[in-house]
Amino acid sequence: MIVVAIIGVLAAIALPAYSGYATRARISEVLVAASPCRTAVTEAYASGKALPEPNAWGCETTTPSRYVAKVETDAVGNVTVTTSQDGSLPSDARGRTVQLSPLFTDESQPTTGSTPGGGSGNQGNGNAKGLVKRSANQANSGTSASTSTPAASSGPVEDFLCESAGPDPLNPRYLPSTCR
Repeated sequence: MIVVAIIGVLAAIALPAYSGYATRARISEVLVAASPCRTAVTEAYASGKALPEPNAWGCETTTPSRYVAKVETDAVGNVTVTTSQDGSLPSDARGRTVQLSPLFTDESQPTTGSTPGGGSGNQGNGNAKGLVKRSANQANSGTSASTSTPAASSGPVEDFLCESAGPDPLNPRYLPSTCR
C-alpha cells in the first residue's frame, strides 16, 4: 500500500513536469521555423543595400509545420512566428506569437527607418546559441525596436533577441530555454 502511495505521489509530480517539457519541445519548432528569416535578415544587413519591405524578405510562410502557423517579418527584420492551433499544444499556447529581433554587434537593435548596419535601442545579454534573452530591465522598459527613432551605424547583425511578444504573446513558461 505504501508503494502504491509513493508511486501516486511521484506520478502527480512527474506528469505536469513532463507535460511542460513536451510543450517546450513542440514550441522549439518556432525557432527552427524562424531560421531562414534570421539568415535573410543577417545577410540583408551585411550587404548594406536597402532593406526589403515587411513580409518581403523571402523567408515568410503561412504553412511551415505542424506547430507553426506562419512566419512574418517587418521592415527592420523583426521576425514574428505564430504557433498553430494544433490540438497537441495546450490551449494557452495555440495561436500565440514569439518575436526574434536582430541585434547589432554593439547589442543595439534596428529601429523604424534604420538603414543596413544601423540601429539603437535595447541591450541584450548574449548566449552561445545565437539568441539573446531579454533582461529584467528590458522586459519592464516597455520599449520596442519598431517604435524607436533611427540611429547611427552599429555594425552587422550578430545575434537575435528572442522574446514572447506581438499581438498575442506566447506564455513565457513555454519558451525554449534559449529564450528564457
